[in-house]
Amino acid sequence: MAVRIDGMQLDVSKIDLISRLPPEQELLSAFEEVLNKMDLPPDKMRILRSYDLSKKWELVCDQKKMYAVADPSVYLEKLVLYLNRRASKKRKKLLGDETSTNILKHIEISLRTNSIDWVRMFLNEQNNGLSILIDYLTQLQEDGSWGSCPADLNQDGASSSDAFSNSIAVQSQTSVVPYSAENGCFLDERVTGGLFRRTTSVTKKNSRNYGDRDDDVHVCVSCLRAIMNNKYGFNMVFSNPQAIYCIARSILHQSLRTKALALELLAAICLVSGGHDLIITAFNRFRAEYKETYRFQLLFTYFVKPPEFNVDFMTSCMQFFNIVVHSTESMNYRSYLQYELTLLGLDQYLEVLRSTECEQLQTHIDAYLDNKIDVHFLLDETDKKTELEAQNCRLSDELSKIMERLQVVEADYIARLAHLDRRLKELNAEKEKLLREHDSTLNTMRRTLNEKDKASREQQSKLESRIQELERMQANMKAGLIEAKKEHVPVANAPSPPPPPPGPHQEPALNRFPPPPPPPQNTFIDKTPPPPPPLNFIKPQLSSKLSPSASDIVTIKKIHSTRNKLPLLNWCPLKPNQVKDTVFSNLDDEKIMDKIDFTVLEDFFKIGFSKRPDATESCPPKQNTSNIANSNVMNKKNTILDTKRLQNIAITCRKLALSAPAIMSAVHRMDLKALTPESVDILMKIAPTHEEIIKFKEYEIEHKNFSDLSEEDQFLAQLVKIERFEHKIKIMSFMATFDESADLLEPQFVNLIAASKCVREATKFHQLLEVLLAYGNYMNSGRKGGVYGFKLSSLDTLYGLKSSVERSLSLLHVIAKTVSHSFPDLLNFADQLKFADKASTSKF
Repeated sequence: MAVRIDGMQLDVSKIDLISRLPPEQELLSAFEEVLNKMDLPPDKMRILRSYDLSKKWELVCDQKKMYAVADPSVYLEKLVLYLNRRASKKRKKLLGDETSTNILKHIEISLRTNSIDWVRMFLNEQNNGLSILIDYLTQLQEDGSWGSCPADLNQDGASSSDAFSNSIAVQSQTSVVPYSAENGCFLDERVTGGLFRRTTSVTKKNSRNYGDRDDDVHVCVSCLRAIMNNKYGFNMVFSNPQAIYCIARSILHQSLRTKALALELLAAICLVSGGHDLIITAFNRFRAEYKETYRFQLLFTYFVKPPEFNVDFMTSCMQFFNIVVHSTESMNYRSYLQYELTLLGLDQYLEVLRSTECEQLQTHIDAYLDNKIDVHFLLDETDKKTELEAQNCRLSDELSKIMERLQVVEADYIARLAHLDRRLKELNAEKEKLLREHDSTLNTMRRTLNEKDKASREQQSKLESRIQELERMQANMKAGLIEAKKEHVPVANAPSPPPPPPGPHQEPALNRFPPPPPPPQNTFIDKTPPPPPPLNFIKPQLSSKLSPSASDIVTIKKIHSTRNKLPLLNWCPLKPNQVKDTVFSNLDDEKIMDKIDFTVLEDFFKIGFSKRPDATESCPPKQNTSNIANSNVMNKKNTILDTKRLQNIAITCRKLALSAPAIMSAVHRMDLKALTPESVDILMKIAPTHEEIIKFKEYEIEHKNFSDLSEEDQFLAQLVKIERFEHKIKIMSFMATFDESADLLEPQFVNLIAASKCVREATKFHQLLEVLLAYGNYMNSGRKGGVYGFKLSSLDTLYGLKSSVERSLSLLHVIAKTVSHSFPDLLNFADQLKFADKASTSKF
């Protein structure tokens, strides 16, 4: 209330709050409790803490008003008065104007809106709220003629009791009453009777404090729903059979809304483990009490012939039927429950409801029909299954035999292939041996020829020198004759005396004369041996050995010009001299260039021109890493290694229990007895790295020894002194595991040899490689030039090269499309790679 004083308007309520302001310490404590309950962020809490004391007290009072609730015992004490009508008459002055309906509504609202603590207080043993609520609901349902069974239901049940023994007759006689959309009800009203009409209570109200009984029942069911929303309350309802039965009896309520609510609660209980048995027990009790011929008969009557078409009620009924039938694990029990509803006519009525436009109802109908068990169909399937199992067993045996034969053939093939490969190796070795013998013989003949040529040249030189000497002698003799002629010129006119008779005294004189002149030079040369053949005869042979043959000469690849700039294919090309003796030596990608359409490649893989940044600008300035490393090493006084490395070496030393000299001796001698294979594996893990070796050598140069370092550093320094320690320890590890590795690798080698032979003879795979070579040369020849082959490991890059237009498209997709259109005969190239799968599992 606001009061105006001297032109000022004051709020009387605020003045009252200020007057009741508690001490500051108490106020701040209450304010902090309110802040903790509000769970605000820190910034908001700082704003509230900055308020003055009056505002803080106002906030505390408002919070108390908000959470001020009545104790559950207040409502329960009033509700207990209605359980005893006589007592309620005596104490009606305690109730005032409140009716039972109002009290139940207060309870229902409190159960829904109050905290969990209030609900637990309502259900605890002291208040016993659930028992009081169930007792009152039971009293309402048993009072007078509430929930009585329709008269014509018993008549129908009497006529159908005989039909239950003969299910086929009942199933054929069951009829479904059609629903009239104009009148909002079913055309046949015989079964409904007066049960669906709102009737006044048989007993008059004893007091004006009693509310409407149907309203009280509805609110009681709503209270049970609010209790079941809490886990603690749900367990209490679940363990109370009377509560479940009261919910089941609530389907007799006049309101379809109450029926739908009760069915939802029953469905929720049925879904919990053990709840299905409780629901079945409740409906068995319901059947006995209301004399139903079949279980669920009255509920099905309401479902088939409601007073009005209510979607929520129809959906709840269908949901309940679906859960009750299909929530049990026993298939036989499920068939039994399903057949109960079939006898009531559910299957025929669902055919009528299939045309409904209600989506939710149609969903539950479809779920029921999908889970329905068709016994006839299952019997037929069982017969078929038996036949199929027999056929499967027979085919499995045949397949096993075929697989066994196939394995034998495959093993024989691999063995024969290995034998042929061994024979081929032997023939190649024999061929190499013959070639070596031929080369050796040829070299011997050449060496002999060279020696004879050298001897003939020497002899020719000697003969030429002899000829020159004889020519000089001839010239001297001619000069002597001329001199002699000059001396006998004066007596030339006198007759020459006769020659003296021959005698022994004249022989020396004859010997003083020079021999006769030699014959002409041409006659002498004809009698000498023929000269050696010219060097031109040997040069062609040597040039043929040094120059490549015609088959080894490769043609220069053509440079292809593209319409757009294409990305580079990052493959591993083979050099021209590496292509020899490979499949690429027989491939020519130029001949298939005209068959390939590169339009898709040009359109999807074109790239724009981007300016590459200057290398000097993009690269950060290099730091002197060596100086940094050296400074870090020098900062450490007693160790060169890091802490983790030291720990690993210390653990290794304890495991080995060997000194560094013993390890050094065993490594140098490759002694696997002194150094076991386990010790070798341990040493491999702590082998000095290249950086550590450099550090130790630098330290030794500076300090001359390692005595200042830790024991772990000294141990590793001893290992550093072992020359090629890492290589030797790897060799020892290989020696230790050689036999085991050989046994494991031998069968893999056999598979690998067989697979290699398949790959070598797979012509379609070679043609596919030719297509890949054409694509790669088309993309790279403009910048890197064409190549003659590539490594098979480059195949992985085909999928990694993505289109710049469509990122989900890779170069592999384009090549696959090209092969399917232009080379369809290559699509089954994998059939020729028979043993490639087995070889791919080999690991070395």
